[in-house]
Amino acid sequence: MPPKERQPKAEQTAAMSMRVPHKLAQRICVWFSMKTGDPPAISHQKIQEAFQGNAYSKSMIFRWHKDFREGRSKVGDLFRGGNKTARTFDNMVTCAKSLDEDRKKNN
Repeated sequence: MPPKERQPKAEQTAAMSMRVPHKLAQRICVWFSMKTGDPPAISHQKIQEAFQGNAYSKSMIFRWHKDFREGRSKVGDLFRGGNKTARTFDNMVTCAKSLDEDRKKNN
């Protein structure tokens, strides 16, 4: 009789089906590689092998390696301030209204 195949638990099945975006997965790999003492060149080589065509460039991997070595602990993107989309849209609407009013006055 062949051995009975072990069925994964529900939690394991959910975890196995979860997908991590390539960029986050690569950052996690760089973090792990840095924590285990690998130099950036080895991190780059391993990520090239694992992700092939979707791998970060050498300079990007070196940058992330340096950031983690200097104390960065988050692998996600940092919040970057700047112009708010809502304000830009409001400005566009205001500008369009004033142009329409000018056209009506000049005609």
